[in-house]
Amino acid sequence: MNNLKPEIVEKLVEGLRTNARFSEELKNLLRDENKALKEMAAQELFRISREKNSLLTKIQYVDDILKGVIEEAVAAEEDDQPAALTLAAILPLLAESERQIVEQYRQNLREVRQEIKTQTLINRRATLDTLSCLNEAVNLLTGPGAQVSATYGAAGFRRRSVQPSLISREV
Repeated sequence: MNNLKPEIVEKLVEGLRTNARFSEELKNLLRDENKALKEMAAQELFRISREKNSLLTKIQYVDDILKGVIEEAVAAEEDDQPAALTLAAILPLLAESERQIVEQYRQNLREVRQEIKTQTLINRRATLDTLSCLNEAVNLLTGPGAQVSATYGAAGFRRRSVQPSLISREV
């Protein structure tokens, strides 16, 4: 049974199509991020971070539009709205062919978002591992076993600092 107006169905399908495209882009961007993390390409990571923020904003915007379309569809058909307005709530209101299209997008989005979640966890782990290695390197260089720091004299020769500087002595 098709109780929904064609324009509502059109908005719904267009929103799902756009969301699927943005989600695919985000998935690919996360793979690029992983590659940049492995290469320690800081500038590339900054660029990717900006792109991710932009894509996430777009995805949230489309999600909000979809939520509005679902509310509109359910409100047009039922006086008593369900507590959770989801795609599943309007599936019974769609014609069979429309329901198949929406289900296909729904399944695709579910799979892509799972891949996004997995890749995000992989990237987070890689970032934490890199930070851990960097912290260990800094500790090796500055820890108790590190050499006493040296300062340079007026002629550029290295000299060991054996007493506090003038400012430190006055304070």
